[in-house]
Order: sequence, then structure tokens, then C-alpha cells
Amino acid sequence: MGAFGTVIRGDFRKLAALMCGACTVLVLVCGSGALAAGVAQPPPVNIVPTAGIIEMPRSAAPMGDSTTLFTKRQFVTGDGLHKHTQTYYWLGPQSTTAGAKFPLVVVLHDARGKAYAAEVLASQAMREKFPAYVLVPQSPDGRDWAMPESYSDTPAYRYEPQRESLPGVITMLSKVPDQDSIDKNRIYVVGCGDGGAGVYGAILRFPSVFAGGVAINAKWSVDDAADLTDVPLLIEHGAADDIVPAAIGRLMSDQIGKNGGSVSYQEFPGLGHGCASPDFYSREMWDALFKQEKAADADADGGQ
Repeated sequence: MGAFGTVIRGDFRKLAALMCGACTVLVLVCGSGALAAGVAQPPPVNIVPTAGIIEMPRSAAPMGDSTTLFTKRQFVTGDGLHKHTQTYYWLGPQSTTAGAKFPLVVVLHDARGKAYAAEVLASQAMREKFPAYVLVPQSPDGRDWAMPESYSDTPAYRYEPQRESLPGVITMLSKVPDQDSIDKNRIYVVGCGDGGAGVYGAILRFPSVFAGGVAINAKWSVDDAADLTDVPLLIEHGAADDIVPAAIGRLMSDQIGKNGGSVSYQEFPGLGHGCASPDFYSREMWDALFKQEKAADADADGGQ
């Protein structure tokens, strides 16, 4: 367990002081061919009779003006009517040397398709201090990154795995460029809002893939708390969130901790459900997250 996990298992107030009152959510995912083995692709949506499935991004500029720094790519599986095309954005370190390996940060966008964490990482100052690969997959309208299987307090809730985009992202990890330069033991995942729910889903269902995660203003079922203990997790929440109340973040943190998980919680007075505030993405938070590293002999099969 890295320093991040050590600190968050202890007194988070010390970490909060270190961060000057601001934390960040980061989820990094990296993969190899073995990583994607056995992971099924999400069922087709919006089928085009002659072209298969083409998933349209929710935003033309997920990282705002910084989107131009990223390479826009498409990940294609299958052919004909079973062809599935998913868009993603890719950013690499500014410079590399032979044999050098870098972390991979997977940023899951919010409901509007915005990936503010990736925008922060794309700044010149951050690229110099935290050289890394950044993957920003796109999930189209009508899909979710991940869904809990149940909410014990909501009997009418229905789990619809066919709506999940996360399995396709895990498969994508083995196909992104520069595989030999990605540190498979330092894959992180970050997300806000809908993307934060994806972070919970990622560390719940693919704990061997990720070294750390940050979930911001996110909702998930407390039923899964006992199974969210394998990956160091930071939960951040705006105290004024009127869409997903901060009480949900506090409850998730409390229950994961009681089950032995390495978790910390930070609440930001005055902040609501929006994901754009720089307070969620402090440099101190990135520093702590980038110190997380899986054991070198950790299983990397992409499952539990």
C-alpha cells in the first residue's frame, strides 16, 4: 500500500491539512492483453444497419480549450452489424526515454460529457510535474459508466448491465497506444458525478486493474461497501450538492472504512453538484494519488 493508502487509513484531517483544504479524484487504469480477457462488450445501442454501432460523444470538447492537446481516436470491435465504434481521447507525456514507464490516468466524464480532471492534467505545469498517459473514454447519452446491482432501500431499482460503458473501457485498455511505456502497477481512475459512479464500479468490479481512485459527487449503493475495500479510494463531495447529497458520500466513506477499506472523505463547503471547481483537483491530491502503486506481482487479469 502506498502513502496515499496509509494516510487515508489514518487521520484524514492530516491529509486535508496537507492539501490546503482541497482534494482531487483520480482514477487511472492501465491494461495489457490479459487485462481484457473475458470482459464482454456492452450490448449494441443505436444500431446503424450498414455500419454497426457508432457511439456519439456527449461533448465535442470534453476538456474545453485543452481538448486540442489530445488525440481523438476510435476503438473498434467486431465487424458488419456487430461493429462497435467507441471514441476516446489520448494524451501522452511530453517527452519519453527508452525504457521509461509512466502512470495511466483514466478520467470518466460527467453527465454533460465534461472531463475536468483531464483538463487539469493537460496544463503545462501539471504535465511537467506529473508526466502520465491520460485516457478519456466517451460514454454516449443513454448509457452509464457503471450501475450498482442493487439498492436495498429501493426495491423498485433495476440493474441494467447493457447500459454500462465501463466494460468497453476495460477492453480498450489493452489496445491504447504505447503499451510498453505504461506502468501497469500505476493505473488510476478519476470521475465526477456520473464519472464518480464509474469510479465505484471500476474498483468494485476490476480491483486488480487500479492502484487508486477518486470519486467526486458520486452516488453508489452502500450495499457494496464491504466489497469496495481492495483499492485506496478518496471520496470528495460538495456540501451544497442538491442532486446527490453529501450525506451519501459520508455514508459510503463510513461503511467502506468500517469494512476495512482504505478510504478518506473530504467535504467542500459551498460547492454543489458541479464538477468544474478547481478545489476538487488540487496539486496535493494528485501528488498523493500518484504515489499509489500496486505490488509488482499483483494479478492483472482485469477481474476480481
